Amino acid sequence: MEGKETSLQCAIRELQEETGLCIASEPIAFKKYSAAGYFIYSVNNEARLFPKDTREVEEADWFTFEEVSKLNKNVDVSMFCLHLSKAIEA
Repeated sequence: MEGKETSLQCAIRELQEETGLCIASEPIAFKKYSAAGYFIYSVNNEARLFPKDTREVEEADWFTFEEVSKLNKNVDVSMFCLHLSKAIEA
């Protein structure tokens, strides 16, 4: 985190820096999970995502954890999902 930003502000900034995706507005309601060194935000409202750099990101959308669980994933994403499922159960 930089300066006095909150973990949510940091997540929004990192999303933009790492993926080029911007959130149109800060989520109104969310639940924060801390798992395996990650802060994972479960957003209750669907903040609109829009790609800042359309050369690398054509479109973006929100997915439920159940939808992500059914996707083909690499090892890193599989481990992330495992940690997330444990955090959700706790």
